[in-house]
Amino acid sequence: MKTKWLAVGIILLFVGVTIAPAIAQTTEKQSVSRGTWLYVGGSGPGNYTRIQDAIDNAGDGDTVFVYNESSPYYENILISTSLTLRGEQKTSTIIKGMVSIATHGVTVTGFTIEDSYGVDIPGLIGTGTEESPNIIDGNIMRNVSVGVTVRGAGKTCGYFIISNNVIYAHQVGIQVFGKNNTVFGNIISFTNYPASYYGITSCGDFNNISYNTISGAGAAIYILRSLKTMIYHNNIIENPGYGVLLVESSGGDMILQNNFMKNGKNAYISFKLTVALNTKYYNAWGQEHPIILSVWDGNYWDEPRLEPYPIDGFFCIHGILFTLLWILLGINYYNFKNFQRFDMHPAQEPYDIPGMS
Repeated sequence: MKTKWLAVGIILLFVGVTIAPAIAQTTEKQSVSRGTWLYVGGSGPGNYTRIQDAIDNAGDGDTVFVYNESSPYYENILISTSLTLRGEQKTSTIIKGMVSIATHGVTVTGFTIEDSYGVDIPGLIGTGTEESPNIIDGNIMRNVSVGVTVRGAGKTCGYFIISNNVIYAHQVGIQVFGKNNTVFGNIISFTNYPASYYGITSCGDFNNISYNTISGAGAAIYILRSLKTMIYHNNIIENPGYGVLLVESSGGDMILQNNFMKNGKNAYISFKLTVALNTKYYNAWGQEHPIILSVWDGNYWDEPRLEPYPIDGFFCIHGILFTLLWILLGINYYNFKNFQRFDMHPAQEPYDIPGMS
């Protein structure tokens, strides 16, 4: 009898162990699929014809799925709900117009966004929050003035993840204002347009620009009045103008382990310091912080190098005191124009970064 009950106990234990993972898996799947899916295009019953109509009827956490068979969609789209806008296939699900984001927690993925014209009319526009960033991932931006722009009200804007997009722009590939933006794994190029435009521009604090490939720009990466921008493992190749251009940026920017190849000028620093009664530096939002010079290290500069690589620059100090010296004594406060930083450990061969042809 004891043997019988022991056998029953073992069987029940085995059944319990088998069922528990199944319950856990079911629970996990349910949590992943939270929210309602709304469909645009295609032939399903109740599918929407316009993307904007589906967005207007969606709630926070919902997904708007757009079929490619009804492309192109001629719409300017406004997203003011925290949702996911997902295209069926990025090369064939086409939006001819602009996508604007007016809230946080939005994901846009799987589209070609094209034909956004006008002065400073971007392909995507919006702002996020620290708790709920906006994500622009895996899209193609084609024939646009600006591919993706992050802007908002002063220092509160930012919190975007802009990743794995292919951008063909007229003026700017990606421009980020504000803080804590991540620009990762994008391919940006300019063809048959003037070389006075920018691949990636950053104005703000703690932005990360990594694993991008930029070519054909007047300045591949343009940093303006920023604090601690990280520029890491980018392919900066065949830009007629500058590879990296730092302007009025003295906040500890880090330029590390990038490939600089066949650019008009690989890097340049324009460093302007305002001196009043004491030395201060202000970021783009008027916030004071200590002066920290940029760091350049481990980059590849066209060819193997044993000596430190010099980064030329222009350094000027101005303010009330220096203006008086200039007026009264003829001392030009732009005398410090031969300013240089050095990459003390240049790489001996290019890094194997995705996007290298």
